[in-house]
Amino acid sequence: MKVLLRNVQTGFYYSGGLEWTSDRRHALDLGRTEDALNLAAEFRLSAAEVVLAFDDPEDDLVLPCTGPFWKN
Repeated sequence: MKVLLRNVQTGFYYSGGLEWTSDRRHALDLGRTEDALNLAAEFRLSAAEVVLAFDDPEDDLVLPCTGPFWKN
């Protein structure tokens, strides 16, 4: 399982640095859900998802993470 961060507005996955990709195979595995949430806060995303990604995308678990904690 991989922990990915997806920008809901663009549909792109975080791939490292300031880079984003439309291809989940090139997304950076953040390792922990907490790290993905911290990154969403760092980028001040208004709508993001943490995707617990499995080999088969149909098995993915998508966690919406919109919240006032990064709208400051």
